[in-house]
Amino acid sequence: MVMVVSNDGPGSVDLLYTGPTTGKITLNACATCTKYPGSVFLDPKKIKACTGPASKYPKATLLLPAGDYHFLQKRAGTGTSSAGDTKSSKAKIEPGYSYTNCLYVTSGF
Repeated sequence: MVMVVSNDGPGSVDLLYTGPTTGKITLNACATCTKYPGSVFLDPKKIKACTGPASKYPKATLLLPAGDYHFLQKRAGTGTSSAGDTKSSKAKIEPGYSYTNCLYVTSGF
């Protein structure tokens, strides 16, 4: 299945994934992107990440077989994020669908 991954954050980001297949991609920094204020845990409805024109964001396309996946994103150090900032997530990739995944950075609590 197709998964398009975008980077709406300052600094490059490595995305590692494992499931029926394993791999790693590196997305370049988004030159015009910044850290979003607030925390996704406090009020996720206030975060308007990844709403700009699709051409704005560095992106990569993954071709993944169906199955359960674990993802780990690891940010490079910049003036707005610390080297090694990480976030993990899980996804079930099902036949017949295409997916998008947009990575972004929020400020702390």
